[in-house]
Amino acid sequence: MRLKNLNIKEKESDVQAAIVMRLRFAKYTVLQTNAAIRKVAADPGVPDLIVTSDRWPSSIWVGLEVKTSSGKPSHEQQELLDRNRITIVRSMDDAMTAIKKAEEALNANS
Repeated sequence: MRLKNLNIKEKESDVQAAIVMRLRFAKYTVLQTNAAIRKVAADPGVPDLIVTSDRWPSSIWVGLEVKTSSGKPSHEQQELLDRNRITIVRSMDDAMTAIKKAEEALNANS
């Protein structure tokens, strides 16, 4: 029996949950800020996840905006993205790459 093309819609909340689990497993502190989870209004452009590590200086946080493979950033998110203040991630691999890049930048500036 062959499976026909299943039209399963990718959900941002599922991608985000996987990313949070992976980062926490790797001992990062992850704050979830998005309104869908918190059920409160968030300022426009605030990234879904804010990540830090005890290995980093205390004032360093990385903003990750979770999107599906077809998701587009809002105007406010695009402005932050253009200024390198957030990173768009679409998978666990994207999130880990963003964190590793941040750590490389921290190490280069040490």
